[in-house]
Amino acid sequence: MNQTQLTLSQADFGWFDRVVEGGPSFDASGVHGGGHYGVGGTYGQMGDLYASPTDPIFYMHHANLDRVWWSWQAVDLEARLTDISGPIYLMDYDNAQGGNVTLDFPMTLGVNAENVTVGDVMDIKGGVLCYEYDQLYEAGLSGAKTG
Repeated sequence: MNQTQLTLSQADFGWFDRVVEGGPSFDASGVHGGGHYGVGGTYGQMGDLYASPTDPIFYMHHANLDRVWWSWQAVDLEARLTDISGPIYLMDYDNAQGGNVTLDFPMTLGVNAENVTVGDVMDIKGGVLCYEYDQLYEAGLSGAKTG
């Protein structure tokens, strides 16, 4: 089973998040960290938390992560459009730095757009967001399906 299949097989968002994130090193990385460490290695620009947004591949990588998440949500859309949890701070699973994210958690966008909540952006096809993907990953398969 590859990392994408493992990610899509998770029953709830809490585990989905843990598998996506993996651990804080190249050897323990999941789909998210693998994209960062896999481009330039641990000490490359994509491996640097603060410098990685300056690399053009950053945006393609994160767009694909969004597609992985939507693929996971699409398996049980009714339940998963409201399934959110996990730490406010990256990998703070014991909540030493803060609490958990909720649907009411604010997302401050500064001068770029009005502030929204996590609940406002859970559905990519409605409300604040309005887009869809031509292909989604399918749980249990290594490739994408048209959908």
